[in-house]
Amino acid sequence: MAIGLLAKLLMTQQLRFENGLITLKNIHMCLLPSFFIGELTRYFYEEKRMHHLYLLSWMWGFVLVKQIKTKFKLNTPAKIYSLGMDLTESMGIGLYKTHDYFPGKYTHFK
Repeated sequence: MAIGLLAKLLMTQQLRFENGLITLKNIHMCLLPSFFIGELTRYFYEEKRMHHLYLLSWMWGFVLVKQIKTKFKLNTPAKIYSLGMDLTESMGIGLYKTHDYFPGKYTHFK
């Protein structure tokens, strides 16, 4: 699924790699090595500030989803959820599945 989505986005020029930038519908993105997330998590854990990392992650997700909802003109929770799952897989985070999905209320992931 991820490769098909990336191919479609590249072919339609919605995803671009040019001039040293990565953009998805004019949303600036970046590639990070996976150890960065591990080191960031370790830092917040050792500083006993994991709640700050959680809030930072939540805020990042909230802002990104809002931008994607607007740029892709998604008008239902199901469309937002579906594209979000595909994009997350494409980001290299790994495969995961939904544990509970309650649109407009909350969602838990395994």
